[in-house]
Amino acid sequence: MINVKLLFVDTSCEFSRYKKYLSFLPNERLEKISHFRFDKDKILSLFSGLLICTEASKQAGIKSNEIQFEYNEHEKPSIKNFSEFHFSVSHSGNCVAFASDTSPIGIDAEIISNARIEIAKRFFSENEYKYILESESQGNAFYEIWTKKEAYVKFLGTGLSTPLSSFDVTNKNLSSKFYTKQISEYMLSIFSENQNLSENNIKIEILNY
Repeated sequence: MINVKLLFVDTSCEFSRYKKYLSFLPNERLEKISHFRFDKDKILSLFSGLLICTEASKQAGIKSNEIQFEYNEHEKPSIKNFSEFHFSVSHSGNCVAFASDTSPIGIDAEIISNARIEIAKRFFSENEYKYILESESQGNAFYEIWTKKEAYVKFLGTGLSTPLSSFDVTNKNLSSKFYTKQISEYMLSIFSENQNLSENNIKIEILNY
């Protein structure tokens, strides 16, 4: 079962409102948060860290502030000495999206807006571009493709070294491994090695803070 949490948090307030939660995070995450200039970015980083560390803590049986991270050559994070725990995070607007599983996973969430046709034409495959142009709602179609691409790259853990134009998410070999859903004004996509993702093997929990 893939565990997914969508946390909607008030990012319009001062970061100091949430300082009481800093004690739940390891020093490495605290240092990362401190590097952000704006309160909104600090808040999103804080809650991203809380979702990762509290879930890893629950499964590994160690304190959340004792979690240690390690990184691959493309800076994809994982939990040290806990190879069976895989996770992915994304944030957009006031939403923090988190997914975890026993195998590699990728998640992306984006606020749905107007289709960015020039970006699609430049960075998407011909089939993806055509899919958007022929869709009844080009905005929804664009963010469906966009979130699928981001989720897949996060699954790979290769970051910017994998160009968005180098793969096609409408290809049958990939498309069967995506789960995409619109939740409120957000488009959510998840990619897993497992095929036929559905409500039966994905547990989505919506949290508000």
